[in-house]
Amino acid sequence: MSYFCPKCKRTHRPSSAIYKKHLKRKKVKKNDVPSDKVFPCNLKHLSGIAQRQIDIYLWKIHLDRKHNYGKWREAYIQQINKVILSETQDSFLLK
Repeated sequence: MSYFCPKCKRTHRPSSAIYKKHLKRKKVKKNDVPSDKVFPCNLKHLSGIAQRQIDIYLWKIHLDRKHNYGKWREAYIQQINKVILSETQDSFLLK
């Protein structure tokens, strides 16, 4: 899989010799949003779009429960937390 090299400002393919030399410069994105628990918040204070997004992710978690909480549960919780963070951070800016 190719990656973007920040030094060369180019994308390197795995078949190239530069790929192996510059592989240590590859930047890995770390996601700081936790995926173990949902942040506590009052859903009534969120916008309608955010409420619908959270409802969809909660429904997907419910459906995932039928498959013994597969690999997607953490991803759905992380997406719920992202929605909550984006809504609460914007509301702090408006006050």
